[in-house]
Amino acid sequence: MSMRLFVNEKRDSAKRGEKLLLFCCCFLLALSACGINEPVEEDYFNDIDRVKGREKPFPAPVIDDITATYDTEDNVYIIEIDFSSTQTIDPDTGTNEYLRYYLYYSFDDPAGFADEKDYYEETRLLGYIDESQFETSEKKIMLTAEVLNRRVYFWITAMDDGRESDHSNVDFIDI
Repeated sequence: MSMRLFVNEKRDSAKRGEKLLLFCCCFLLALSACGINEPVEEDYFNDIDRVKGREKPFPAPVIDDITATYDTEDNVYIIEIDFSSTQTIDPDTGTNEYLRYYLYYSFDDPAGFADEKDYYEETRLLGYIDESQFETSEKKIMLTAEVLNRRVYFWITAMDDGRESDHSNVDFIDI
């Protein structure tokens, strides 16, 4: 059984922007009210016990196959991304029950990214789906896309309550 992907909405982005602005204002107010006399050591947050989510989900998800079927009636491609062989778990809980899978895309080959962080840019995030939404072990994401006459690259990550996994293999399709 395949599932539909939840696509980020502009409203969610606006709420994040408002929260970020509020946080920045409160942070600046707090800094002006007190001085920082003894900053923490440089490696303070390298202590895994101080990181929410502790260990990142492992191993990275695996994209098994990407297929596209042209729908002549609607003049769109129906893209199916199969990542059923993914064995990612949250090492802190020993299960995949609460994982959320993020789907990213790019029109440029990610092999040319200047930095590994480029794989996780929010502008490349297409949407997400929770593990709990899959009714079977078959993990498939269905998308629709206009005819683009170009190559589109996709990759997936998994997120537990605090950390994002390494990215999956990158696969592509010409649509």
